[in-house]
Amino acid sequence: MPTIRRRGIAVLLLTLSTTIFLWRPLIGGEVFLPLDALLHLHPWRYSYERVPVNNHVWTDPIRQIYPRRLLTNTIVRQGAWPLWNPTILSGVPLFDDGQIAFFYPPSLIFLIVPLDKAFGMYAWVQLIIAGLGSYAFARRIGLDTGPSLLAGVCYMFTGHMLTYLPFPELSGATAMLPWCFWGVERALSSGAWRSWAVAAAMLGLVVLAQIQLAFYTYAATGCYVLFRIMQHDEGRTAARWRLLTGLALAYVLGLGLSAVQLLPAMALSAQGQRSDIGFSLAPPEEYFGSMLRLIFPALGGFERIGPPPVWGPPTFQAPYPYVGLTPLALAIIGLAIARHRLAAFFGVVAVASFALAMRTPLLQVFIALIPPYRQFEDHTRWYMVWGFAIAILAAIAAQRLYAPTGASVWENTPSRADWRARLPAARLLILLVGVFIVGWSLHHLALFTPQLRFGHYFTMIRTQQLLPPLVFGGIGLISLALLRFYRRNAAIAFAPVIAVAALDMWWYGAGFNTSVSPSIARPTTDLTRELATYSSDLQLFQVLYPPTRQIAFLQSQPRPFRIHGGDYDALPPNLVSAYGLEDVRGYHSLYPARYNRLARLIDGKDYRRTSEGNVSLRAFLTSAYARPRLLDMLNVRYLVFPPGSTTAARYPGLELVHESDEGRIYRNPNALPRAWFVYRVATIPDDDAQLDYMARPDFDPATIVVVPTPVPTTGPPPAIPDPTPTVTYTPDTVTITAAPSAPAILVLADAWYEGWDVMVNGEPAPILRVNYALRGVWLPPGSHTIEFVYRPRPFLIGGLISLATLLILMIIGGIGRRRERH
Repeated sequence: MPTIRRRGIAVLLLTLSTTIFLWRPLIGGEVFLPLDALLHLHPWRYSYERVPVNNHVWTDPIRQIYPRRLLTNTIVRQGAWPLWNPTILSGVPLFDDGQIAFFYPPSLIFLIVPLDKAFGMYAWVQLIIAGLGSYAFARRIGLDTGPSLLAGVCYMFTGHMLTYLPFPELSGATAMLPWCFWGVERALSSGAWRSWAVAAAMLGLVVLAQIQLAFYTYAATGCYVLFRIMQHDEGRTAARWRLLTGLALAYVLGLGLSAVQLLPAMALSAQGQRSDIGFSLAPPEEYFGSMLRLIFPALGGFERIGPPPVWGPPTFQAPYPYVGLTPLALAIIGLAIARHRLAAFFGVVAVASFALAMRTPLLQVFIALIPPYRQFEDHTRWYMVWGFAIAILAAIAAQRLYAPTGASVWENTPSRADWRARLPAARLLILLVGVFIVGWSLHHLALFTPQLRFGHYFTMIRTQQLLPPLVFGGIGLISLALLRFYRRNAAIAFAPVIAVAALDMWWYGAGFNTSVSPSIARPTTDLTRELATYSSDLQLFQVLYPPTRQIAFLQSQPRPFRIHGGDYDALPPNLVSAYGLEDVRGYHSLYPARYNRLARLIDGKDYRRTSEGNVSLRAFLTSAYARPRLLDMLNVRYLVFPPGSTTAARYPGLELVHESDEGRIYRNPNALPRAWFVYRVATIPDDDAQLDYMARPDFDPATIVVVPTPVPTTGPPPAIPDPTPTVTYTPDTVTITAAPSAPAILVLADAWYEGWDVMVNGEPAPILRVNYALRGVWLPPGSHTIEFVYRPRPFLIGGLISLATLLILMIIGGIGRRRERH
């Protein structure tokens, strides 16, 4: 069969399988977001009819990702870079942590496709990219079309990919992993600089998608290149130093291409709240449970709120580390019988990545060798590498089963005198791992002792649906037998194996993520009647979230102001970003440590730390009533409470301004404006001492400001208060009109972060960090126009480096193509 035709069939089959898997959001009119879970959150749960919830735990796509995407699109359509998010945490970098993957090319889908449809379209594209990349790499290492298609299907539907499919940055990086392997293998085979440039482009794209998974990709591909260089290969024409130089060039150019994302992320990490993250080994029960989930992936799952899905288990559990029973069996078979040169390598990679994901002592060693890795909190993402290694091993084994007598340049054929012929490295790996697992499991189960754990695990297994594993396992064995003994037609031989692998992973993975119709939101009669009193021009009616009374009231109030949810479950943070409202709270993977410590001070926690040992992603301030003046300082004008809450009584002087079935909203009459003048200054260089000073009961942010370095003279305060400054916002810019009657510090209740500059009457002025984590500027008497402008240098420098690297890659590619023509 011609190569072009084989490629066309592969693209068609992988695209078709992906379309079938995601048919509901693609052609069924649904959204690939857990909108059903939103209706169980405050305030929606009190104004809409209850609906079944497919997955009430994995709700970040609707709680965090959708609002950030909506804000990103809004800023871009105003002609600005999406650099700053003013709607959470009193302002936080929007671009720097990489979660919007703005420069990852497929992210363009979110800008050109309606956002409610874009999530399903993006997921569809990433699955295809992942499948085609695995297929291309398998073909590159000498596998035939059937095994290569199997590799593509196994990886695109692996547990890790299906777990993070609604997370654009994570699914994007996962999709790019096989293409990075393809790029470096292509470069190793040809030795041409143009090929290393292609590899660099692949390595750059994975960083643009997600940095943590990019780190895993760089580690895995680096080990792969070293393994390939160490192999004795008489056909290789390039010297080892040339290949090592090529790898270094690819890494440097890849990092250079992604510098526009990498440098801002590094800058935010240096100032971020993850410095106090601790590390602990997983308990033995977690190790054993993870191994059991390779066979029973729903083990330890959660009950659904409502009926089970039509296709899938009645409980839900994250699909990782599941890779399918047939692919796992093939991977073990591949290590036992395959002579492919890469079998042992991918076997070691599979074992190592699985051990790292489970937080075994191997991860402890890894962190000791690479201390910055500690900031990556979720180590289960190593399952990405595990899934890819199993997919390639399964393909290698499938080829060996179908053509046991065939040989290629990729197979080891040592002489009988060589001990490796009797016990190759791959079989030794199986032996060692198998003996260790059996021995450790017997020790953990504590058989014949009072600490016996066998009954506990046996009960857990009995509560699972045993029929699906038996069915998929049985059909898988039949398909492997057909693959081994049927030689007349490769398509007929491989089709059952590929189909059963896909269906197996679909059964456990398809029902984990949510795809629902927007029409599931059915409002109560009272809600419909009350919403009719509000203007239809409100942003309330222009987003995917169904409208509510509390949000309608907040949107109708003059701005700027911030809100605060007085209880943990009150109007969860980030959701109001979709409406352009601003919250003092926030849920963010990486944000400035200064605001984290200020929030902990307000919340009555140990503000000398950023966390209690785990990563602090949320700043909810549920105990802010302990220091209400600091909440006033952040311009919190409205506090929101759910029905039945008694927390409002703990806040002094609140005024009830809205009451409905959704709860109560109070106005805070003590809230300071967004910007105000201060004439008294406390100069305190030490950070902890600044927080100690602000923790004092007599600290009043309306009359005194804390600065770390001396400032020009201020005061005296005027007898009649000066007019309140007016504040207006545009993307990455805050414009203030102010007229102090005496020298003063203008305090802006927005979070301070490196990259903000200030201009007074068109002239640059020194920006001040005031009250530990806010922005300010010294002003002389008179009328002034002040502009705070966000120009982060890491973004600007990184952008220049990325553009220069892109130009270099284009030049290398052009020179290489010209040489090929001649």
